[in-house]
Amino acid sequence: MLSPLETLDGPVLPAAEPPRGSHRRRWLVATAAFVTLVLAGGAVAAVVVLNRPDVRLQRALSATTDQPVGDVTASLRIVGNDGEGADLAVLTSPSMTLAWDRDSGTREVTGSWQGTRVVDMVATPDTLVLTLKLLALHNADVTKGVAQMRRAATSIGPQGAPITALLDGHPVRLHTGPGSALDTLVKKAAANSTTISPDQADAVRQQMSDALVRNVTVTDAGTDADGDHLVATFPLKPVIQPAVDALPASMRSGPGAALAKLDAAATVSVDVWVRDGTVAKVVVPLNQLVRDLGGDVHGAPDVQLVLAFGSDGPQAPAATDVTDVPDSLLTTLTQDSGGGSGAGGLALGG
Repeated sequence: MLSPLETLDGPVLPAAEPPRGSHRRRWLVATAAFVTLVLAGGAVAAVVVLNRPDVRLQRALSATTDQPVGDVTASLRIVGNDGEGADLAVLTSPSMTLAWDRDSGTREVTGSWQGTRVVDMVATPDTLVLTLKLLALHNADVTKGVAQMRRAATSIGPQGAPITALLDGHPVRLHTGPGSALDTLVKKAAANSTTISPDQADAVRQQMSDALVRNVTVTDAGTDADGDHLVATFPLKPVIQPAVDALPASMRSGPGAALAKLDAAATVSVDVWVRDGTVAKVVVPLNQLVRDLGGDVHGAPDVQLVLAFGSDGPQAPAATDVTDVPDSLLTTLTQDSGGGSGAGGLALGG
C-alpha cells in the first residue's frame, strides 16, 4: 500500500537534505583543526630546535657580534688551591678591553693594571686619542724611561708640550686621515714588513668559524648567576687546520709545525654563559691548549682566559681635555736619525 506521500513513480516530495551550511561548517572545523595541529606541531618543533644548546649558542654569538655598541674584556684567572684543598679563583691584575661603536666607526683598546687604565687608545675614522699612565705600573725601568722622555721633551722647547702632556697622563690626539704623518708612517711600516692583510685575516677567521660550526658539540650545563651555562667541546686539529691552510705561505710554517705535533684526538671544552640572548662570558682553558700544542705546563697553575662581554662601548675622553699632536712633531719623532736625536731620544729605557 502506497504512502499518502508516494506515487507509483516515487516520492511526492524529495528526500530531505542536510542544510548546506552544515557541510561547510564541518569542513571549516576540520580544516581549522588540521591547521591548528600543523601549527602546534611546527611550534613545538621550532621550540625544540631553538632550545637546542648548539642553536642557542649560535644565536647568542650572532646577536653578540651584531651589537652596534659593546665591549669585551680579556683577563687571566689562576685556579688553584690554598694548600688545604680549598679552591681559589684569583683574577690577575692585567686585563685588556676592546670596545666598539659601529655607527660612529669608533674603536677603543684599553690595557689595565690593578684597576688603572695604563694604556688607552680611542680610534675614530680620522683620529687616534692616546692616554698613558705608565707610572701606575710601579716599575723602576719604566719610571726611569719616563724621566728620560721628559728631559727629551723639554729639550725641544714648546714643540714638546704634547709629549709632556702625554707623560703626565693627559690624552693627546693624533690625526690619522689620508696624507697625515701617522698614515704615511703606518703605510711605510706595512710595506717593509711581512704582515697578514685584512682580507687574509678575514679568510682565516671564516675558515676557523666554519670548521668550528661543523665540529662543535654543545651541552647544557644549567643556569647560575652568570646566565645559562653552555659547554662547547670541539676537536682542535679539524678546527685549527683550515685556518692554518688559509694563512699566506710565508706565515704557515710555524703554526703548521705546531699543528703537526697535535694529537689528532685532542679536544678542548670552552665554557660559555648566555644572558638575555647574548654571550655574557667565555672561559678558555689555556693550560690545556698549551699542553695539547706541545707546551710544558708541568707544575704550572691552571690558567684560564676569561672574556667578559658588556654593552658600554667606547669611553672617549672629553674633547676639551685633549692636546693635539701636530704632524710636524710626529715627523720629527719618527724620522730616521741614524742614532742622533729624534725618536731615539724618546725611547724607554737607558
